[in-house]
Amino acid sequence: MKKYSYITILLLLFSLYSTAQNAEDFFNQGFAKSQNFDFDGAIIDFTQAIALDASFAEAYNQRGLAKRNIHQYQAAIDDYNQAISIHPHYAEAYNNRGVVKHHILLYQSALDDYNRAIVLNDMYAEVYNNRGVTKHILLDYKAAIRDFSKAIDINPSYAEAYNNRGVSKFQLEQYTEAISDYNTALAIKLSYGEVYFNRGLANRKSNDLNEAIADYTKAIDFAPKLAEAYNNRGVAKVKMKDYRGAIADYNSAIEVNPSYMKAFYNRGLVKMMLLDFQGSIYDYNKALELQPNDAESYNNRGMAKENLNDYQGALLDYNKAIAINPSFVQTYNNRGVLYRKMNNFSAAMNDYDKLILLRPKDAEAYYHRGIVKYHLSDLNGALADYSQAILLNPQLFEAYVYRGIVKNMMNDFQGAILDYTEGLKIYPESSEAYYNRGVSKGKLLDHKGSLADFSSAILFKQDYAEAYFNRGVSYLALGEKDTACADFTKASQLGFYKAFEVISMFCK
Repeated sequence: MKKYSYITILLLLFSLYSTAQNAEDFFNQGFAKSQNFDFDGAIIDFTQAIALDASFAEAYNQRGLAKRNIHQYQAAIDDYNQAISIHPHYAEAYNNRGVVKHHILLYQSALDDYNRAIVLNDMYAEVYNNRGVTKHILLDYKAAIRDFSKAIDINPSYAEAYNNRGVSKFQLEQYTEAISDYNTALAIKLSYGEVYFNRGLANRKSNDLNEAIADYTKAIDFAPKLAEAYNNRGVAKVKMKDYRGAIADYNSAIEVNPSYMKAFYNRGLVKMMLLDFQGSIYDYNKALELQPNDAESYNNRGMAKENLNDYQGALLDYNKAIAINPSFVQTYNNRGVLYRKMNNFSAAMNDYDKLILLRPKDAEAYYHRGIVKYHLSDLNGALADYSQAILLNPQLFEAYVYRGIVKNMMNDFQGAILDYTEGLKIYPESSEAYYNRGVSKGKLLDHKGSLADFSSAILFKQDYAEAYFNRGVSYLALGEKDTACADFTKASQLGFYKAFEVISMFCK
C-alpha cells in the first residue's frame, strides 16, 4: 500500500513537471516564430502555453506583441491587461500596452502606462524613448527631447533615440543640433535609411541643398519605394533651379505612389515655372482628384489658366479656393489682379480690402489696392496706399514708381522726382523709373536732366519707343533739331504713331 502511494506521488510530480516544460516549450517556439515574423504561428504557440499555464504572464505579454504586429490592437491590450493582472510590477507589459495605446491615438493613456513603467524601472531606456515619441506627437517637443536624452543617458548606443531627438529638435527649428543627432545615429547604425531622410529635411531647411540631395539619394538607396524621398529631393532641386531634375524626381514619386497628391502638386508648380501651363493644369487636375478640397491646388490651377488667358476658368478656380479657405490671402491677391485685368476694378477693390483686413501689414496688398484706386481716379486714395506700402516695406521699388506717377499727375513734379530717385536706389536698371523721372524733369523744364534720364531708359530698354520720342522732345527744346528728328524717326520705326505727326511738323 505504501509502495503504491509512493508511485502515485511520483507520477503526479512527473505530470506537473511535464506540464510546466510543455508551456515553456510552446512559449519558446512562439518566441522563435515571432523573431522570424511568423506572428500568426507565434500566437498559436503562446495561446497553447497559456492554456497549459494560465499564470504565464510573459506568454500574455509576448502574445500581445505578436497581436500588435498584425494590428490586432484591442486584443493586444487585453493580453497586456492580463499580464499586468498576474504580475502588477511588470514594467515591460506597461510599456508595451503604452505603445499600442499610442497606435490607437490614446495618447494620454499611453503616457500613463509609460509613467507607471518608469516608476517600476527608472533605467528602462525604451520607455523613455517611447514616452518621448508620444510627447512629440502631442507637440510637447521640449519634454520629448528630455525623454530622448534620458534614454540616451541610459543607453548611449540607442540610435533610435538620437534619431527621435533630432526630429523633435527639427520641429523647434534647431536644425544644426538635429543634424548632429542624426550624425550620431548614423555613426551607431550606418544602415538607418530613415535617418538619412530626416537629415535631408534638416539640411534642406539649413539651405545645405547639396547635402540634402545626397541624403535623400541615400534614403532612396535604402528604400527605393519611398515616394517622399523622391518628392523631397525634387523640392531641393527646385531650390537649386534644377527644374528638369525636379520633374524627374516628382515623376519617380508618382510612379512609386500614383496617389501621392503632393508630388502632383509640386510637379504642377515646376511646370508653371517652365511656362508649361497646360501640363501644370493636368497635374493640378490630378491633385484635385486625389484631394478635392485643396485650396492651394485650385489657386495654382487658376494661375495656370490665367496665364493661358482663360480668365473665366481662372476666376472659377480662385472662387473655389476662397470658398474652401476664406482666409487664403494669396488667392485674394491673385483674384484682385485678375479682376484688374478684366477691368472689374470695384471687385478688385473688394478683394484687396479683404486681403488687408486679413493681413494689415502686407505692403504689396496696399500697393495693389493703390493701383486699383489709381484706375478709379482716386488719386489721393492711391497716394495714401502707396505711402502705406512704402512705410511697411521701404524696399518696395514698384510703390515708389507708382507713387511718383500719381504725384506727377497731381503736378507735384518735384515729389515725383524724389520718388523715382528713391526707386532707382533700389533698382538702378529700371528703364521705367528713368523714363518717368525724365517726364517729371521735362515738366520742370529741366531738359538736360530729362534728356539724361531718357537716355538711361533707352540704355536699359533699347526698343523703348516712348523714351526715344520724349528724348527727341528734349533735344528739340535744347535746339538740337537733327538729333531730335533722329529720335522721332526711331520712335516711329518702333511703332509710336504720335512720332509721325511730329516728324511731319518739324523734320521736313
